[in-house]
Amino acid sequence: LGQSLAPRNESLAQRTRASCPPLAGYATATDPECTRHNSRTLDHIIASPAIRTVYLAAFWASPAYRKPGALALLDDTIGRLQVAGKKVVLIGPVPPQPFDVPRHLAHAAARNALGSAKGASLADYRRETDWMTSHYARWAQQGVTIIDPVKALGDGENSRILVQGKPAYFDSHHLTLAGAAEVLASHPRHD
Repeated sequence: LGQSLAPRNESLAQRTRASCPPLAGYATATDPECTRHNSRTLDHIIASPAIRTVYLAAFWASPAYRKPGALALLDDTIGRLQVAGKKVVLIGPVPPQPFDVPRHLAHAAARNALGSAKGASLADYRRETDWMTSHYARWAQQGVTIIDPVKALGDGENSRILVQGKPAYFDSHHLTLAGAAEVLASHPRHD
């Protein structure tokens, strides 16, 4: 994202906490600081007129985020940002893989089978992320810009793990720079 904004003299500030989705009020026993982190971050964003666009991204395909109430927290977060005059861009779930992608690709290359390397089933991905993706149209009507990684990473019945000859992932669910660039290229107007 930062690279795509640089030609327009714009920059990106990242506020993340591992395994803590950007949802106001999200609580987890494994990280009691998550709720406070999100609250401080949201307060800072709302109070900062220089921040005009907010990108919301997380490992949305994680079973931990499908818990009851997550959708309401996401709706509330989006609403609070929009009331504060912020443009919201929601980066949808990246299709997770059941394996470490670089390792999988290395084994495929060793077998001379790189061309047939496939990612996870998109049917499974859709079942696991429907709690979120089924609301894309509603959010778009509310003015939220949706970046759907499947537009770039979908390939028939499976997800792509190679983009332009490079690994799309650096593990099972985090995109490489090549993977992220491919996703952004499939959404030319995302700000």
